[in-house]
Amino acid sequence: MVDRCSFFVKGSPATFSTRREAAWRRDLLAAPPPCLAGLEQGVSLDFALASDAVNGRLFDLDNLCEVVFSALVGGHGWFGSGRPGIRWWSATRRLARPTGCAVTIHAERADRRPSAPPLASGVYPGPLPRNARDPELAAWAASIPVCRGDGGRWSLRIEFGGAINIGDIATGRVKAVIDCLYPWLGGNRGSPEDHRIFALFVEQEAVGVPHGSVAISLWALAEETPATGITGEGDA
Repeated sequence: MVDRCSFFVKGSPATFSTRREAAWRRDLLAAPPPCLAGLEQGVSLDFALASDAVNGRLFDLDNLCEVVFSALVGGHGWFGSGRPGIRWWSATRRLARPTGCAVTIHAERADRRPSAPPLASGVYPGPLPRNARDPELAAWAASIPVCRGDGGRWSLRIEFGGAINIGDIATGRVKAVIDCLYPWLGGNRGSPEDHRIFALFVEQEAVGVPHGSVAISLWALAEETPATGITGEGDA
C-alpha cells in the first residue's frame, strides 16, 4: 500500500488575502489529484522562497500554509474534502530556487521532534485562545523561563490533546495559539514576532496530552547558510 504521495508545486508562494494569492492558488490547483484513496493522515510542506519578505512584509509560515490547505482540501478533495481530517501537519521554509512548495501527503503519523532539548516546553491546560490578544496563554508562556540568546530562528511544536480543526489557519485556534506565544517568540500582545518561526509541527489528538490541553515546545534553529538558507511573511 502506498503510504505517501509527494510532488512539487512550482510558483510563488503567497499568503491569504493578498494580491498574489490568486496566482499561487491556480498553481496549487494544477497539482496532482489525490492518490492515497482517502487514507490521508498528515501533510508536510517545504516552502522554497525567493526572499524572506514581499514589499517589506516578512512571511509568516502559518499564513503560507493556509492557502495550500484551501487548495488541496477544498479544491482537490484531499482529507475527505474537510480540513478537520488533517491529523497533523508540518511546514518549513527556506530560500531556494525554483520557488514553490514541496508537498508530501502521508497515510501515517509522522514525528519531527528535534533531537536537541527545547528552549522552552510545557503543557498549557486551557482555555485555548480565540485571538491574538487573549491573555491566559500569554501569561502561561511568560511564566516559563526561556533563554533565546541572540538567535532569531525558531522551531515550534504544538500538540493539541483533543480533536480540533488544525487545518483552519485563518480563523482557527492554531494561529491564535501562535500569536499568544509572544513571550517566547518576541514581540508583544497583538503583534508577535511569529515571522521568526521557520519550522512548525501541529497535531491534534496527540498521544499523552490531556484533553483540552496543548503541549507546546520551542527550539532554536541554526543560522542559515548561503547554500541551504531557511528563511522566509508577508505579501501584498
